[in-house]
Amino acid sequence: MLKRQSFRLGVIVPESIDIRRTSKEKRSWWKKNYADNLERFKREKPKGIKGNFEERFFNVPGFLVAAGPSLDKNMGELKKINGKCPIFAVDAALPVLVKNGIRPDYVITVEGDEEAIWFWEDIDTSDYTLICTTVASPKVIDSWKGDIYFYNAWTDDDGTFDLGKLWSGGNVSTTMFSFAVGICAINPTIFVGHDFSFPEPKPEFYFPKDGTRLRDLCYEDIKKTSFETVDIYGNKVYTIGQLFFSRNWTEQWILKIYHLECRWTIFVNATEGGILGVNLRSPKPLEQITLKEAIRKYCGLYTGEM
Repeated sequence: MLKRQSFRLGVIVPESIDIRRTSKEKRSWWKKNYADNLERFKREKPKGIKGNFEERFFNVPGFLVAAGPSLDKNMGELKKINGKCPIFAVDAALPVLVKNGIRPDYVITVEGDEEAIWFWEDIDTSDYTLICTTVASPKVIDSWKGDIYFYNAWTDDDGTFDLGKLWSGGNVSTTMFSFAVGICAINPTIFVGHDFSFPEPKPEFYFPKDGTRLRDLCYEDIKKTSFETVDIYGNKVYTIGQLFFSRNWTEQWILKIYHLECRWTIFVNATEGGILGVNLRSPKPLEQITLKEAIRKYCGLYTGEM
């Protein structure tokens, strides 16, 4: 199993970041958000991920749940590990998990505008924990009723409070990876709902069927920018640039960590579809099996399924 290694987060989180690709619009609202949040933090010191989560789940199998359309296949299996193994979920996956009686241990958000509220506006979040950036919208922070742990943003955060950093490779699922793998040291890492793609060139296939509906702006953007690619089974699927980039980022860091820890670290893609792992043929650091098989193989000690 995984040895105690201090380099894991250092592998995932770079020392600096090139912010030239960030739009001026985003930078302006991030800057304002941080200024407003800093006043809040001075009144009430924020809880940070640093010092609170290091190796919290050392050598415990953990589930990273994204909001890809394949998530519909796996609700019954996810219920088997609910409350037994840590579940990390992106904000967009929260509605469909809650509808199916599954309680993620941590919800991760990266949005700088008010969009995240969209995902939990009908949910009582009092008993949930949010992992949140310091440049989040103050309205997002106010809307969350449970615990919040912050991480320092790479931009527009002057470091007044040393809360710990996470790296995001294009979308929220990559920040979740940094948190769960780099800080909490889960092992094996089991990916669920990480399609980074959708089965039809129509936006309604972007999220799970019972999950969050797309906002009108996202709907139009996906219709205009989606393009064809191939999934892990060789089937034709569709994606957009941001998802494609995030898939590549995730594969890159899986491969790097695998090369460093190949004798004791395990990555499993239990998405049962999508494009994660298409480029990881040889060497093969990412096991492609069903969620049912992954639970039986790696979580029997916790679920009783040996």
